[in-house]
Amino acid sequence: TRYFLELDPWHPPFHREHLGQALLVSGRAEEALAEMRKLVALLPDDGTAYNTLVAAAYETGRLDEARAGVREVLRVGPHWTQRIMDSRWVFRRPEDEERYRAAFRAAGLPEG
Repeated sequence: TRYFLELDPWHPPFHREHLGQALLVSGRAEEALAEMRKLVALLPDDGTAYNTLVAAAYETGRLDEARAGVREVLRVGPHWTQRIMDSRWVFRRPEDEERYRAAFRAAGLPEG
């Protein structure tokens, strides 16, 4: 998939989000973070683009970057809270959803 994205400069940006999620849940957080940095550079005003970036940054020990991602989420959607984000995530395995929840909580997203 990554090869396809590099060959097609006009691919839909959220293909990168799916790749990042797949990398993260398969234990490849560093690679996921690199993909998410590319995505948010393309879509800086789309709050959902930061979801996996926050989780990957948190899991790689980059809490400052995770916090910056949460600030961007709140810049785009100041009303977003943990409760709203929880309702948006759909994962097959509950433990994957909990990884995102833990990352956003640690990075300072209001509970709401």
